[in-house]
Formats: sequence, structure tokens, C-alpha cells
Amino acid sequence: IRLTDEEALANRPDVQQGRLAVTAHMSLLKQSRALRLPTVSFFGSYQVQAQADDFQFGNYNWPKTSFVGLQANLPLFNGFRAKSRIQQSDLSLKQSEATLRQVQENAITENIALQNELQGAIKQARIQEKTVEAASLSYQMTHDRYQNGLSSRIELSDAELSLTMSRMNQLNATYRVLLTKLRLEQAMGVLTF
Repeated sequence: IRLTDEEALANRPDVQQGRLAVTAHMSLLKQSRALRLPTVSFFGSYQVQAQADDFQFGNYNWPKTSFVGLQANLPLFNGFRAKSRIQQSDLSLKQSEATLRQVQENAITENIALQNELQGAIKQARIQEKTVEAASLSYQMTHDRYQNGLSSRIELSDAELSLTMSRMNQLNATYRVLLTKLRLEQAMGVLTF
């Protein structure tokens, strides 16, 4: 399984989390920069009220009051608060970008290592398959020789042990291939636990 770097990173939760952190810090930086900008606020209120304690609502006099306002705010000096918030937000953004790059590099390295490990495991499984074939042939030859009285029971037992061990090694190699495939799928974010 060979993937491009972007395909390998597309589904990884740690990379997605890093991207979200970068996006959040970008928003905070924009918000911090906005502290320097002038603001204009509009406000208003409309109110109807009465004062009486006899609960005869139909006889009440209902005076109406309203007001509208406009407030402009021009930040001239705020004790360097805006500047320090911008610097802090900028540093946080740079830190999250560096963390994201590190996570991406680690993910790519892990994927490449697991792909290489998978190739090695597949080659080892093929070698073990050939070993089983050779051990099976050796056992068959030793068994035939034993049947004809040309070899001892010990030689037959050794051939049988060799065949059993090579089959166990083949099963271990197959297990390693399957396990490495699962680890690779997990590293690509396809399989989650």
C-alpha cells in the first residue's frame, strides 16, 4: 500500500486536531488584531410601563419611552494590551503550526516505516512458505526412506519436527503481515480503536 503524503495524513485524528488548532489560533490572532480597530455601536430601547397597585389594567395610563444612541470608540492607548495580545496570539499560532508540522512529519515517517515493515513481513511470509514446502518435501522423502527401512525413527522425528517448526514460523509470519497491515491502516486513520 503506497500512498501520497497527503493521502496518508487525510484521516489521521492527530493531524486533523493540529489543523483545527492552527485554524483556532488564526481566528484568535484576527480577533486580537481587531482590538486596534475603531468600533461603532448602535443601541436603542423602547419601553411601555405603568405604575399602579389595583390590577385594573384597562384603566392604566401607559406612557411610552424610547431612546436611540450611537457610540464610537477609537482606541488610542490601552496600556499596550492590544499589542501584547497580538504578540501572544501570533506566538500561539506559530507554536501550533510548528506542532502541526511535527505531527505531520511523524505521521509520514510512521507510515513509511510501517509500509517498509509490511513489505519485509510479506517477503518473510513468502520465504516461510518456501521453507514449509522444502520441509514438507524433506519429510516426505524421510518418510519414504523410513518405510523402506533406509532411515531411522529419529530421522523421521527430526523431519517431522522440522516441518512442524516451519509451519509455526509460517503462521507467525502470516500473523506479522496481518498485524502490520492493521497498524498501517490505523496509522493512516482508516482504522480506529
